[in-house]
Amino acid sequence: MAWFSLKGPNAGILRKRGADSLQKKNARLSRKAAGEGMVLLQNHKKTLPIKKGTAVALFGAGQIKFHLHGGGSGSVPNAFENVNLLQGMEDKASKNQISLYRPIIEAYRTYFQKGGRGEMPLSDELLKKAVKKADTAIFTISRYASEGSDRRAVKGDYYLSDWENRTLERIIAAGFKQVAVVLNIPGVIDTSWMSRFPDVSLLISWMPGMEGGHAVADVLCGAVNPSGKLADTFAASYDEYPSSGNFGRHSDYVNYEEDIFTGYRYFETFDPNHKRVNYSFGYGLSYTTFNLSKIKLYVSGKRVKITVRVTNTGGCSGKEVVQVYYSAPRGKLGKAARQLAAFQKTGLLKRGRSEVLSMNFPIADMASYDDTGRIRKSAWLLERGSYRLFVGNSLSDADRRGVQGTVKINETKIVRQLTACAAPVRLPKRLLADGSYDLLHAGDIRKEEKKKKPDDSTGKKEEKKPEFYRKKAKIMLQDVARRSAGLDAFIEQLEDDQLIGLSRGTQATVAGGAGGIGNLNEYGIPNVQTADGPAGLRIASRTTAWPIETLLAATWNPELIRSVGEAAGREAVLNAVDIWLAPGMNIHRDPLNGRNFEYWSEDPLMAGKMGAALIEGVQSRGVAAEIKHFAVNGRETNRRESDSRVSERALREIYLKGFEIAIKESHPRLVMSAYNLINGVRASENKDLLTDILKHEWDYHGVVTSDWNNTAAFEKEILAGNHVRMPFGSTTAEHLLMALQEGTITRKDLQNNVRPILKMIMATPAFKKFRPRQIPVAVGGAGAARIEAAAFLDASAGTGIKNRTDEESGLKIVRAANGEWLRYFIFVEKTGTYTFTPGIPAGNGRRRIEIFLDGRRIGQSMQRRAGTESGRSRENGETIDVRLPEGRHTLKLTFHAAESEIAWFEIAYKGIS
Repeated sequence: MAWFSLKGPNAGILRKRGADSLQKKNARLSRKAAGEGMVLLQNHKKTLPIKKGTAVALFGAGQIKFHLHGGGSGSVPNAFENVNLLQGMEDKASKNQISLYRPIIEAYRTYFQKGGRGEMPLSDELLKKAVKKADTAIFTISRYASEGSDRRAVKGDYYLSDWENRTLERIIAAGFKQVAVVLNIPGVIDTSWMSRFPDVSLLISWMPGMEGGHAVADVLCGAVNPSGKLADTFAASYDEYPSSGNFGRHSDYVNYEEDIFTGYRYFETFDPNHKRVNYSFGYGLSYTTFNLSKIKLYVSGKRVKITVRVTNTGGCSGKEVVQVYYSAPRGKLGKAARQLAAFQKTGLLKRGRSEVLSMNFPIADMASYDDTGRIRKSAWLLERGSYRLFVGNSLSDADRRGVQGTVKINETKIVRQLTACAAPVRLPKRLLADGSYDLLHAGDIRKEEKKKKPDDSTGKKEEKKPEFYRKKAKIMLQDVARRSAGLDAFIEQLEDDQLIGLSRGTQATVAGGAGGIGNLNEYGIPNVQTADGPAGLRIASRTTAWPIETLLAATWNPELIRSVGEAAGREAVLNAVDIWLAPGMNIHRDPLNGRNFEYWSEDPLMAGKMGAALIEGVQSRGVAAEIKHFAVNGRETNRRESDSRVSERALREIYLKGFEIAIKESHPRLVMSAYNLINGVRASENKDLLTDILKHEWDYHGVVTSDWNNTAAFEKEILAGNHVRMPFGSTTAEHLLMALQEGTITRKDLQNNVRPILKMIMATPAFKKFRPRQIPVAVGGAGAARIEAAAFLDASAGTGIKNRTDEESGLKIVRAANGEWLRYFIFVEKTGTYTFTPGIPAGNGRRRIEIFLDGRRIGQSMQRRAGTESGRSRENGETIDVRLPEGRHTLKLTFHAAESEIAWFEIAYKGIS
């Protein structure tokens, strides 16, 4: 982006213009993406699009209380704008495309202005007047979801409320010529009520981002032809989902007994006639019609190639999606009846125009994983037999068209031999392809690794010499980036506490940001900043609110998703964000997962392809994407302690597959581990998952961070391959230092741990423009040198600058938890003995501060009471003598109390001793 390098008196104005331009571009793109992901499920007698000049009556609180995004990390509280459905329709009315019946709109507005909550009571009189003035009724039904809580299979959530059912009945009975319902929802809800209202048209708007109201109005009024397709199955009722029986049965664990038969895989296998499905996976209508012809499938080398001619046979321009599914032979392992193999979307086809789509996929993608040894244990393999291929514009359409081609495998082939990882120990049974269950043997959770014994080369570093010595020239990270020094040599010079500091998340410097990584100014390491996602940058500044991932998946358009990622990356650069915590990659196992809106689909191929596209876009702007939550984060209830008990086959074929595709295709620079346990082991402590699978099998060399505020053990995370413990977890730097001293973890472990962190930091925008602060504070001249505590060179994660100031000095107060540290750069003018006095604001309890010079402990100061000031007790730190040699040095203060405070410290020359 050109304006970032501008200098001179007009630079600020030009940057502002650049930001304004980006805001407008992002608004247009958000609106476009939202319109393309909306799904038309039913269109009775072509109610939609609304014809020009039609009078419309809007019903439902959702037209005003229109949910544009979900809650938690997937929210964007400071979006540039928030356009609800009513505002979008009013914009169309202002351009004379439609007219709106104003009395009912004003009734809703007055209701909310007077503090009304929930749905507005609808009088018979108002309804009768509306039907006399309006031909078309639009009824908006809204639902909300948020991180931290799950949805419920009750009326008013998964099911329509009694009020919604009655209101819809009354609107239809009133006699409107056309009735359409807009579902403003975070994910799947019940649609069985549609069988009672066959004359109603139905559009899913999802949570469509900040331009959502405009986008819905575009679709309703025909400016945009809907081309979205479902990325989830809408079953006849919640009880039909195979996960419904155990999703919320136990608070501390979930048994994934349906195994590989999730979503449409289950229904296609056990309900091939779709009697238990209202709307199938991949389904969605258009305002026009399409014909699929000249379908050709053939094998070329190790790939299956497909070409399809798509022709617009209707009366308006539109887009169509072609979907390819395969059916593997049941064989010894048992398979789902259908699995998505490839898909592609056309461009905008004018009526009568055609486009030939070409798709392909590796034959090996049809392999299954044998986790029990029926054929070859721990191997991906293609069983012998016929692999039938199906093509259509939805799963049900592909079924209707029948087999379009066959790939013959004459002998069972081993695609890849692996070793067992993250296998279950407490999953009692799992579903098989014939409808029976495989009874599994319960066992004990795998034992923890034995503690490592420290030796001469690892563990706590040996004591330094008692006398001061000249340190070698410091290697800066910039030297490593310029290749004038090696990364290993750079890491070797770091002290233990610095290695620990790099292994912990840091405070946010971007207002409203999530936190940082790095922050070791002394060695040229910036504090690279993160921001929550995936619906946009969740920071204090105004940013773009994109549609939720579930809507974006429904576009079936990876190129469009890549554009969204690129735009989000540009905005991140503009706001000094280096790492965007997106995309979310977990599978929609159950409709009630409260965080489904942050994830793509029930299908791992769909999730993988869409995630890869977003990551490619984000990282094309230099910003790092952090894929999350790895893995099997299937519900929000008790999410930090819930154990996801799943077979190794289902883990690999369903719950890890999307991550694997995205990681191998787009190489995200970071992965965020999940809160939950997987088969008895916390995700962030799971070496099978983070090292054996992620690093060794998938060849991933990026950074793994924990989620925020987790409850795992710091040292176990590092040993498992979780590189960074993000802020505010249950353990601190002190815990890791103790583990280092006890030999549970070694210095070599810490050195290996920070290597990928430093490589990631060197690729960030923050590093490229970072200039280390290397101006030392002079001590040893006339009088005492008072150093402001808040003017530290760098600090550990558990420190922060408080809003209040010290009464005596007027300086800002720095707080520090137990084991945290502050570091300063000083220049000692002459060798000698100096007094050290810390300025500690009023407080209670004893405080101890250790002082280190160039990594060597030179003393400690105890807090003492020092009389009164302004009628209140004041405390100061003990004045101690320290010996300082001439020259430049780093001075570190380490605090030992649950909560310490300091405003300043003084160093004064005492004499030669």
